[in-house]
Amino acid sequence: MISFDAKHSVNKLMFIKAMQYPNQARPIEGAPEGAWENEKFVLSSTLKEIEDSNDKNAVGLLNSLFLSSTSHVLDKVCLNIFSKLGDEQSLELLHKKYPAPESISITLLPYYIRVLQYLGGEKEIELLARIANTFWGLYRSEILAAMEEINQCVGRLVVSADVVRALQYLYDAGDESEKKKVLNLASCFTHQLLLSVILCGIESDIANVRKSAIAALGTYGGGTAYNAMRRAFQNESDESLFEDYETWMFQNGMTDHTPESIP
Repeated sequence: MISFDAKHSVNKLMFIKAMQYPNQARPIEGAPEGAWENEKFVLSSTLKEIEDSNDKNAVGLLNSLFLSSTSHVLDKVCLNIFSKLGDEQSLELLHKKYPAPESISITLLPYYIRVLQYLGGEKEIELLARIANTFWGLYRSEILAAMEEINQCVGRLVVSADVVRALQYLYDAGDESEKKKVLNLASCFTHQLLLSVILCGIESDIANVRKSAIAALGTYGGGTAYNAMRRAFQNESDESLFEDYETWMFQNGMTDHTPESIP
């Protein structure tokens, strides 16, 4: 049942009128009987049409509706629309309503993650890491996709040890595709402990994972990264990966092209 917090009450009929979807105001065959049931039906239909039409003019009213809602179902609808049309206020309200990942139900969590993916910035990377560290094993692909999209928007970030811990877990629990995504992210974030995640990749039994790890390791400087690359090159058994080592090794003055040529 859709209910509303009186303190932040939203006039639903005004909401519908403001949305200016006159078609939804006409009686519809099969609609529930009764004034309250009909009002809920019209509201639901209006929200559906907003979502389908991508009407950004509706975001302000949706923000008010989300803040006033005490309905799990209505929250899910609003979050789904925010992941496509939300604004900065939508993100602020999300943090206000759900101040910690532990306060979110499991069924709402994927919708919540998608809003972070669409609207998030540096702070939301930390929040996604907290979700990964709290809900072990759940929504790994969604969390990684959100981190990737935020990274594309904001660029290289200095992250916390909690993010490193989350990436390590996501790597350990992930399939081949997820491991590659973790390694790509590890090359885009900055923290001294991230190198340990990449070293796991460089020792993987899966060639494509090692390929991603080589590229990630190549973005790091310093003796530890240099020695790890050197050892990996010496131990590499897949000739198709030799070229992937080459660019990094040329940049660091190692010009021999085969593992056997390295003392």
